[in-house]
Amino acid sequence: MAYTAGTVVPPPLQVGLQVSSEWEYYQCVFGFARSEWARWVLQLSQMLPTRHGPAITHSQAEVDRFILDRVESVPHLEALLLVWRARPQTWSAEAMARRLWVKPEVAKRILDDLERDNFLIRLSGKEKYACHPDTETDPLLDAVYHSYRREMIRISTMIHSKASTPIREFARAFRLKKEPEEHGSGR
Repeated sequence: MAYTAGTVVPPPLQVGLQVSSEWEYYQCVFGFARSEWARWVLQLSQMLPTRHGPAITHSQAEVDRFILDRVESVPHLEALLLVWRARPQTWSAEAMARRLWVKPEVAKRILDDLERDNFLIRLSGKEKYACHPDTETDPLLDAVYHSYRREMIRISTMIHSKASTPIREFARAFRLKKEPEEHGSGR
């Protein structure tokens, strides 16, 4: 049934209405059960591409913990994601500087930091870097990438709100470690 001028539109959905199929959902939501337009919308939704590749298996808490523990700055995160997404491409400090809009010296320092943290490898005899092949961190980096795309402001704010790296390293030296309990002390 096509709606024309003067056609009565059905009332809004009632609370608690149960639908058993996607087609019933479209019938109820759009209010026109046998409309060609609703049928077209359903067919179109079935033709839309779905996300291929590994499913994101890491929770937002795991992503946040990774960012808080392992990422020093927003440029570090962006450099890591650039190298990771473009693998197996190699990167020089100059190429990274152009992509991050920073000076080559800053990009070199970022790439060196990422190499120190085992995210990148430096190719022998060259000032080029590549993504460190690690199948364990790939799903996590995929989750980080998608989270950063969706929530750039929240993640950037989270990174900026962390204490600076030297302060964190100084504080880490003073963390108290729990002494192992001795069993059978003879009391």
